[in-house]
Amino acid sequence: MLDGFVADFAAAMRAVDATGPVAQGRSGRVYRPGIGPLPERDLVELTRARMAASHSALYSGLAAQVTYPGSRQKCDLHWSAQPASWAIEVKMIRVRGDNGKLADLSVQDVLSPYESDHSALSDCTKLAQANFDARRAVLIYGFEDQERPLDVLVEAFEALAVHYVRLGPRAVAHVPALIHPVFSRARVFAWEVSA
Repeated sequence: MLDGFVADFAAAMRAVDATGPVAQGRSGRVYRPGIGPLPERDLVELTRARMAASHSALYSGLAAQVTYPGSRQKCDLHWSAQPASWAIEVKMIRVRGDNGKLADLSVQDVLSPYESDHSALSDCTKLAQANFDARRAVLIYGFEDQERPLDVLVEAFEALAVHYVRLGPRAVAHVPALIHPVFSRARVFAWEVSA
């Protein structure tokens, strides 16, 4: 089931990219069209909406920013599906800026063990300890870069995560031919997480 979700998430990312979304920075700077410059939360919402529109029977129960039980913290995605619901935390890997220069916080965003950094690694622990009546997963999407390959960071995440939680098998899907010149290819990865 997670493999299908990842494939559909990747296809929806590609469909959103084809519409030419334009991100705008806090300073008012407008970035070149494409999903690459979008903030994580914006991309997740646009992708969720596309999934729900494209596969309404399957993803009508896919919601963003759902509150963790007994907390004010929000889970990126919650999917009410049969036979089981899913709570899914999402993280982005983007090692360059819109201008092509290195601007890498991805190592911290993915690998930091500190809860205050809200990394993919700390999200694993948060998911495993949460009272969601759902299966749990962490999803990482990232933009390909020749100098800083995604595989290195993803493998480092897996090596660290197994010290905190149990990870299921890796699901992966490719997102080819994106319109942004810097963010022209991506991949989506996900793992089921359990205590």
